[in-house]
Amino acid sequence: MLQKRYPANPITPHGWHMLVDGEHPAVWLDSYDNTVRFDLMGGLAVADPAQSPECVLIDRDGLRGLIPPWRHIDQKGSAEDGVTQLDALYEPIEVELNVTAVGRDAKHLRQVVRDFYASLDAKQESRLNFFTPDAGHWWANVRWFKGAQPSPVAGGHRKFQRLSMRLRADRGFWRSYEHTSVFDFQFDKIVDEFDTDYSSGAGDDWPLLFIGDGSGGPYVAGGQLRWDEDGTDERACVLGPYKDFDTDTDNQVVQIQLGSIPQINIRGGAFVDIWARMGRDGNGDWSGDGVRCRIGLRGVLGWIELSKFKNFTKTVMKERVMLVPPFWFENYTLVAGFDGDGNERQFRVLRNGLPILTHRETGTDLSHMGDGYRGVGLGMQAGAGIITQASPPSVRRFAAGDNVEVTQNGWLRLVNIGDQPMYYDYICFGPGTFRIWDGPGAGAEDYVEFGPLTPGQVALLRSDPRDRNVYDLTVIPEQPATESDRSLLGMLRSAFESLLSLAYQNPILGAVQSVLGIFGGRTATPPSGNLYALLKGRFSDRAAIPPKSPGRDAEPYHVKVAILKGNADSRVIASGIPLRRYPL
Repeated sequence: MLQKRYPANPITPHGWHMLVDGEHPAVWLDSYDNTVRFDLMGGLAVADPAQSPECVLIDRDGLRGLIPPWRHIDQKGSAEDGVTQLDALYEPIEVELNVTAVGRDAKHLRQVVRDFYASLDAKQESRLNFFTPDAGHWWANVRWFKGAQPSPVAGGHRKFQRLSMRLRADRGFWRSYEHTSVFDFQFDKIVDEFDTDYSSGAGDDWPLLFIGDGSGGPYVAGGQLRWDEDGTDERACVLGPYKDFDTDTDNQVVQIQLGSIPQINIRGGAFVDIWARMGRDGNGDWSGDGVRCRIGLRGVLGWIELSKFKNFTKTVMKERVMLVPPFWFENYTLVAGFDGDGNERQFRVLRNGLPILTHRETGTDLSHMGDGYRGVGLGMQAGAGIITQASPPSVRRFAAGDNVEVTQNGWLRLVNIGDQPMYYDYICFGPGTFRIWDGPGAGAEDYVEFGPLTPGQVALLRSDPRDRNVYDLTVIPEQPATESDRSLLGMLRSAFESLLSLAYQNPILGAVQSVLGIFGGRTATPPSGNLYALLKGRFSDRAAIPPKSPGRDAEPYHVKVAILKGNADSRVIASGIPLRRYPL
């Protein structure tokens, strides 16, 4: 966690101007433990000479060696003119960094220099960062390179000192944020994309039941189910059960895609609801029974709540804060019941394909289940406001179906903004057998098959043929789901972290973090068995996504993927790190 920054002052007016005009790149150095940050160039590097003059600035022409050197691998015949190039290999980047440390007096100068030296190490890696509006954020992990010697120590009468540093980036390239893509099952026995406008309600397929004394209600416009704000009082609405539809089994999957974010309010909460196992009365309307997942904001905090309803009486089964509130275009899925003995009482909520809440019903006061409770639906609640109501998120798409084992295939959309070939990593979540094709141009039979994985098994497949291909990420919680507040992501955290040293910056931890924005606990026990026995085929050099063309914008490529005999838990997450030779 950041403890100290040079310069320590907020951004100055001159610094704002430098940021806005985009002419000056931002360069900064993070210490190896992320406790100290040095802004070396750009708007944030402008110090306030009156309040906090202490800073470290790159000298004019003080930054060299950003492009890694390379060597050619050639072959020459005894009677051959010239050579035949076989390959070219890049060496580590050696950055020459000449800076000037500034302090208000000699004492403060010594502290600045001491902190700068302490932030670099020969054994541990710091991070050198570059940002420009046109190229984005690129960085490399660097260490204090051998042979670099500190400059002469400034005397007591000096307020600045020049430092000449040599830093080495072992991996040889600059990297940026991971690009991720997710393929999971689509359960679309019914789908409503709200493509017909309604000034009130959502059409004949959606019975409405209002709760609360306020006004306002749902309507459809522009391909989204929205809330019409009216008054300042809190009001909720249940939409459903969806007319003339029931799932064939008790195991249900209900999914929505958000079109907006909930409005912040301090008097209540703004939520969107997903309903499963809804009961019907004699008229086909809601009987007051079902299971509801509520997603939105409680005050200013993201919130998720799983409840059961019996005769309109709510009992909260599980709830918690979401560190990252709901966002545009996110998919939320409520899974009620899984195949297997006793799993019909297992509930799971997925955010963009990954679990963020799990719960298993126990005891005698259980939610209703059976032929009369297989309806599905939606809900909205507008929060109380001071001037007007706080609107819940809009909904772009609603889909529902049975959670049964099926085979599905589709495409992963992969993008490479770097200038080097990018090999993606794939996390496979069981159950099912997984097929991933060998790159964008692979033929119909050119795929790698892996599996079958059992429910709960998770494995990492690396498409880089130079690396080991399979890593076991399966984790088993030590406590039952009813006693654990951990999501699957939290359980996997220790397994992901153990991979960070296997290659240049394994991307999977960051990729899953970016998808969910949360962490849980970290208890893991890997299963027995050799996963290589489940692998058929190998990835080749064709699996790499080509680098960005120097004359065109980055283009998406599509890699085919299939999951055989999977269910709502089955998915593939692809993640790749873009690499380039020059960070600006």
